[in-house]
Amino acid sequence: AATSVSGEAVTASVTVAAVAPGAGTPTGSVEFFVDGASKGTATLAGGTASLDLGALALGARTITASYAGDGSFKTATGNTVNHTVGQGATTTAVVSSVPSSVFGQSVTFTATVTATGPATGTPGGTVTFKNGAATLGTGTLSGGTATLATATLPVGTHTITAEYGGEVNFTTSVSAGVSQTVDKADTTTTVSLDPAATSVVGQTVKVTITVSSAGGIPAGTGELWVDGRRIRANTFNGNGQLGMLLVLPAGPATVGPHTFKAVYVGDDSFKPSSSADVMHAISKAGTQTALAVSKPKSLPDEQVTLTATVTGAAPSSGPARGGHVLFTAGGRRIGLVRLESDGTAALTTDQIPIGTHQLEARYRGSAWFTESTSAAVQHQVTPLVGPEFRVNTQVAGDQELPAIAAIPNAGHVVVWTSDGQDSSGKGVFGQRYDLNGAPLGGEFPVNTTVADDQNQPAVTAFADGSFAVTWTSNLQDGDATGIYAQRFDAGGAKVGGETLVNTTTTDRQAVPAIVALDGGGYAIAWQSRGQDGSALDILAQIFDAAGNTVGGEIPVNTTTDGNQVQPAVTSSGNGFVVAWRSIVSGTDSIYAREITSLGVPIGGEVKINDGTATKMNGLSLTRLSGGKIAIGWSELATDGTGWNSVARFVDPGVPSLAQPIAPAAASFVLHRRTAGHQTHAHLVAFAGSNELLATWASLDGDKYGVLAQRFGVDGLAKHATDFQVNTFVTDIQAWPAAASKAGDTALVTWTSEGQDSSLRGVYAQRLQFIVPPPPE
Repeated sequence: AATSVSGEAVTASVTVAAVAPGAGTPTGSVEFFVDGASKGTATLAGGTASLDLGALALGARTITASYAGDGSFKTATGNTVNHTVGQGATTTAVVSSVPSSVFGQSVTFTATVTATGPATGTPGGTVTFKNGAATLGTGTLSGGTATLATATLPVGTHTITAEYGGEVNFTTSVSAGVSQTVDKADTTTTVSLDPAATSVVGQTVKVTITVSSAGGIPAGTGELWVDGRRIRANTFNGNGQLGMLLVLPAGPATVGPHTFKAVYVGDDSFKPSSSADVMHAISKAGTQTALAVSKPKSLPDEQVTLTATVTGAAPSSGPARGGHVLFTAGGRRIGLVRLESDGTAALTTDQIPIGTHQLEARYRGSAWFTESTSAAVQHQVTPLVGPEFRVNTQVAGDQELPAIAAIPNAGHVVVWTSDGQDSSGKGVFGQRYDLNGAPLGGEFPVNTTVADDQNQPAVTAFADGSFAVTWTSNLQDGDATGIYAQRFDAGGAKVGGETLVNTTTTDRQAVPAIVALDGGGYAIAWQSRGQDGSALDILAQIFDAAGNTVGGEIPVNTTTDGNQVQPAVTSSGNGFVVAWRSIVSGTDSIYAREITSLGVPIGGEVKINDGTATKMNGLSLTRLSGGKIAIGWSELATDGTGWNSVARFVDPGVPSLAQPIAPAAASFVLHRRTAGHQTHAHLVAFAGSNELLATWASLDGDKYGVLAQRFGVDGLAKHATDFQVNTFVTDIQAWPAAASKAGDTALVTWTSEGQDSSLRGVYAQRLQFIVPPPPE
């Protein structure tokens, strides 16, 4: 044949024949040549010879034969035969070491390449392994086989082929496809907690979820489940771990045992899996409570905001949840407030009692947090504005028994008795103050006549800022004592001279009281001895705005038995009301009578006090903005238990019906304190309101001090405890008087012993309250 393939054996045959005229059959041997190279000899038999040349080299070859001759025939060379040797055909087959595998599992593919007859031999070269059209890799043939190991096949069913690339002696071939099935890899999930077994509400728990697989490091999402409820999901990092910092929110099932489980949800390459249950117990968390107060000091009835902040105590953190906070002042409950979700509870209150208190906030705990109490925060509730101050400048001798009036739009004026200051016995002096309690000028003498004694002053002020003072003067009216008055303008300068008030000058006229009238002018009342045929009785005189008398002296009391003494006055819508003590047969009572601004009594006198008393003092009157009159006094109890200070409201009379004033309700006690004496009561209405301020002298640990209390028109005290006005408490502070400049301020003045380096001095203290205006 003219052709063969690689590895195929080629046999060459030659015939040697005699050339005529020769005849016969040549014998001997023939030598064969391929491409000029001897391949061997063969012996002629019957004139022919054959030789197996074996597999010839690839390509075009020339084959020749040379006859060596014998005894009868000559040597000869045959013709040249052209022969072509081509590549041998191959067959490729591929197999999988694990036809069904999982993701990440290593699979080895083996390709076998064989020569296809008539070709023989072992092919060499490389084989390309493919998954469909995608190349997986190549392998080099060794002994006719090549392998490829891979662990990267994705999940699914794949057709794997092997493509033999051929070589010099062999042609290419492609195997049939082999099916390779890759399933998702199994995974293992675990969960661990730190702390492992127990924690408290609000504590941060570190949760670590780990997922692993023989097929590699899974990716995707991990979930944390607590008590069968998914509470968090996150993505695994490249190491197959997922970390969470977890604080279980306070809820109905927070405290107690809990089951933690981790779930790997799987992905395209890995199967889902769940961890074993991990038990973890959560206990109540401790707490710490902090208290903040909006201000360190407040006025009575002023709103103060207390804010408690409750947080979990380590190892818990963040705000506490649930429950209530109890706010206390000195151990007394002032409010209970629900804790908000941010761990705060705020109480805005005006119920902190007067005094210095340790405020505390006590968190009462909840289902998730234990109780705790804040550190105490000191807070002072006081009506005292600034320090108490001395009124009198002169300190030699006694300065005592002050009276006070509020000057509209200006401040106050205080008058008192001073011993020895005017060169002859006692005199009356005064001092003006502005709205802030600062002195306006110096102290000034009130009386012009200084011979003998001038004392028992009283003062009232008018809408234009002017004021008038009245007092008792000894031996000035020609017989014993008389009542005098002096008017002052708004700048404190005297207007005209001092004038005699009483028309009847026989015997003694003393203890004056004065009040400005609504329509202008003023009225003065006093006690007079022997004027109505009895011992002492009460008279009054009305003056116009210029200080001129309006009509004559007015007899006030109708009872003439015994003594009618110590009058007090206040204005009313009809004119003015006079109250006094009536002492008859050893019994002391309070009576009052209203008189019009024209000097006409409205009805008769009216008894004010309930029951009887053996002795009284400290009588005072004041008019509330709603029109009621408050009358206050101190009385010595008939059972000998001591002095009490009381008050009673009365309604003004009806002039057209000659209807006198009417006590509106039973009297009420001014003081909360019951131990010791409560004496020398004084009342003043807060300007523009239906509340009043009561002051009195009470035993304060060292003799007497000045106490005070606020009352509404219902006679109920506004403060749980009485409060002390004076801060200097050595010896005696007593005989208080007060005036209200505005609806929420007052100035209280009193006599103090041993405070100003002399025996007695006059002191004062500014007060401020939160007083609501009366209803319209």
